[in-house]
Amino acid sequence: MTVKKRVALVGMFMAALMLTMFGCTYTSTPRDGVVPADDAVALELADGQVSYSQGDMLVTLASNPTTGYGWTCAIEGEVVTSDIDEYLPTEELGEDKDSQAKAGAGGVHTFGFKAEGTGEATLTLTYARSWESNPDDKTIVIDVATTDGMFTHVEAKES
Repeated sequence: MTVKKRVALVGMFMAALMLTMFGCTYTSTPRDGVVPADDAVALELADGQVSYSQGDMLVTLASNPTTGYGWTCAIEGEVVTSDIDEYLPTEELGEDKDSQAKAGAGGVHTFGFKAEGTGEATLTLTYARSWESNPDDKTIVIDVATTDGMFTHVEAKES
């Protein structure tokens, strides 16, 4: 057998050995429905996004308070708490570094939530003018289930 063939054969053997070793390593299986911390799940909405990973959830929604409209959130259930509720105009988002505040320009409203314990909750986000008695312009209902302080199910409905 030539030297080249021996080197190639040894190389293939080493590659097969390494693949076998890495294929047999122990990996823990995540609990049903729990998203690993480095694998955020994103649900797309018409005006934004719901993303969650483990015990944290962010809801980002397009907003334009210069029109009088604003997002509000109501939480039904004990297993979710709010930890972020802020609006940032477009020029503060860093999307356009040269942008100056433009009259009538919109931005993004961000809500942050933490899962606490085990159970279910409903988050209702409404986009409306506070002084109008007409039905809300937009409503997003997010149903969540939590287990041991982790989001295990998140479903969003828009109307």
